[in-house]
Amino acid sequence: MAARISPAPLTYSQAQDALGSKSRRTIGHNTELINNADGIYVLYHGNKIVRYTPEGVFASWAGWETSTTRDRLNQLTTGRFNIKDRSAHINGQQVDPYEWHEIR
Repeated sequence: MAARISPAPLTYSQAQDALGSKSRRTIGHNTELINNADGIYVLYHGNKIVRYTPEGVFASWAGWETSTTRDRLNQLTTGRFNIKDRSAHINGQQVDPYEWHEIR
């Protein structure tokens, strides 16, 4: 069973609310929410995996196609992340695990 992320923001507004007046907040095991000049990021083991901006939500596997990274991404976005044939997929499409992808 996946570790629960709390709070689990899905939008920029929810990420702002989760941070409150803090610039950094732990939201799960090895998982932090941090405020940065170009958005609010989720760091998992120090890797940026989600970026919340006023323009949208972006996600990256950060090169780690693991079940735990998949679980984090599924909890923190509205996208559907999975690993198929050892390749990263978002919403059924194979993606580059190092690139940022807009989640719609």
